Amino acid sequence: MKKVAMRSIAALILAALLTVGLGYYVYLYITRGESWATYYANGHMSGSVGASQVAIYDRNNVPLLTGAGEGRNYNEDIKVRMSTLHTVGDAEGNIYSLAMKLFSENSSYDPVHGVQTGEKVIRLSIDSGACVKALEAMGDRRGAVGVYNYVTGEILCLVSTPAFDPADPPDLSKSDEGYEGAYINRFMACTYTPGSVFKLVTAAAAVDTIGDIFSQTFICEGSMTLSGQKIICGGIHGEIDFRTALAKSCNCAFAQIAEQLGTQTLTDYVVKTGVCDSIEFQGVSSSTGQFDLSQANTGDLAWAGIGQYYTLVNPCALMTYMGTIANGGRQRLPSLVCGVVGEDGGSRLSQVSAGLLKEMMANNVAVSYGAENYPGLALCAKSGTAETGGGLPHAWFAGFLDDDAHPYAFVVIAEDSGSGSEIAGPIANEVLQYMVSQG
Repeated sequence: MKKVAMRSIAALILAALLTVGLGYYVYLYITRGESWATYYANGHMSGSVGASQVAIYDRNNVPLLTGAGEGRNYNEDIKVRMSTLHTVGDAEGNIYSLAMKLFSENSSYDPVHGVQTGEKVIRLSIDSGACVKALEAMGDRRGAVGVYNYVTGEILCLVSTPAFDPADPPDLSKSDEGYEGAYINRFMACTYTPGSVFKLVTAAAAVDTIGDIFSQTFICEGSMTLSGQKIICGGIHGEIDFRTALAKSCNCAFAQIAEQLGTQTLTDYVVKTGVCDSIEFQGVSSSTGQFDLSQANTGDLAWAGIGQYYTLVNPCALMTYMGTIANGGRQRLPSLVCGVVGEDGGSRLSQVSAGLLKEMMANNVAVSYGAENYPGLALCAKSGTAETGGGLPHAWFAGFLDDDAHPYAFVVIAEDSGSGSEIAGPIANEVLQYMVSQG
């Protein structure tokens, strides 16, 4: 009798647990069913994509992906296919497709009828011609190129390299190193040491909080020591002012400026500008950067102020910060849908501070990069050569056009490539020249 009683109790406990579990599942089904069902990578959604209930075009109505199932068709031009790979995605679903995410965002769900697909045609904001130009300019370098309209927020160019042909994908498990990291969208999903492009954050903090910053001068003898750490500069600049320090990208001057700012003020401006934030728009988000001076000494602070230490930024976030400066201090978040204005991210800098940074970035081009290297472009920019602890540094070039007819903010990152102005600058020029020529 005792065994029967024990078995009965055990059966009742199991039945109770089953009832509770079933009740919890029903609760989750009701409260979270929509997010499960409309997630772009789940079977129902990917089945919809495979059946081609969506056709993807660029802003000029160039077809990027059309057709159904095995008859799906990518653009006939291999360069268009490769340059838009990380936006459109691949047939196997190995690459997080931003376009498919937009499709899932336009879909709805109810517990009775299931998934109800939204728009069958997606017209993206990107210009596939600009993407091709960026792919060509990057050559065999790994990295990313991004350009967006800082007034509307529309992303006009988004390229990540390396890429492959989605219409004829290679077996990456057997391929050479040229395809290493090809599944990663470096524009959205990667973070990098920023190097001297980060000086635009340090400069913003200095403009706002150091009252005599424009009358100060700094001594650069090629290196200096703070808290036992040797800060090395790329040149011996002698006595220079603030504007020249940015134009010459003087590490010694910006180390001294960071020391004046202190850890709290510099940290506050990283938060204020959003340069290390995750940029979120239309259901997608970029990777979050990194900035932490909680354990930093003065030498660490100096390195952080010049974009080294443990600082990391995402290319999309840096591009958005360039747009903030161009936009008079107001952040315009990106949009990947043609004709859809990105959300207003609010005031990140004062109009006066943004105007001064714009003037200094234009001066960078005139003094250091050479306006003749960017003919016809009203360019405001900052280069970065980010040391990574081994091999060649990452090459950065970021900025915007001060041009009402072509309000473009941009970022270029070429991994392990060398000088920012020498490597990334010409890449930016090729893409911007193409875009301006298109009107």
